[in-house]
Amino acid sequence: MRIPFFTHWRLHRDLRDTSLTMLLHSNAQLHDDMADLKRQMRELARLNQRRELLVIAAQAMVDEFDSSLLAADLANNLSNAELEPLLDLFIAAGRPEAAEVWKNFHSDEDPDPFAKDENEDQDQPDDAQTTAA
Repeated sequence: MRIPFFTHWRLHRDLRDTSLTMLLHSNAQLHDDMADLKRQMRELARLNQRRELLVIAAQAMVDEFDSSLLAADLANNLSNAELEPLLDLFIAAGRPEAAEVWKNFHSDEDPDPFAKDENEDQDQPDDAQTTAA
């Protein structure tokens, strides 16, 4: 024999328990999601600080390297692979004229790091002369 009131109460209790369990799991998931979002926000804040420092350092470098005298002294000593990022940095910093100056002072061929200096032989005495003396 079924007791209608008791059966109805039991069904509501089971439904309430199921709802509360689902709510508890949902709350735990939201808590975990919030913790992940807070962690991501901290990482973004650190990245933004690094980006700001990088921009400041790059601007300081552009300020120092925006010199035709420096370009005349150094441009030929840089390879094409070394010069291209510097030119890109000048352009990104809003100084395309500085990039053009560096490009004009740079020769189109890469410097040979193993090339012998023409004056090197004249500066050092011959081995035969030093051993004879």
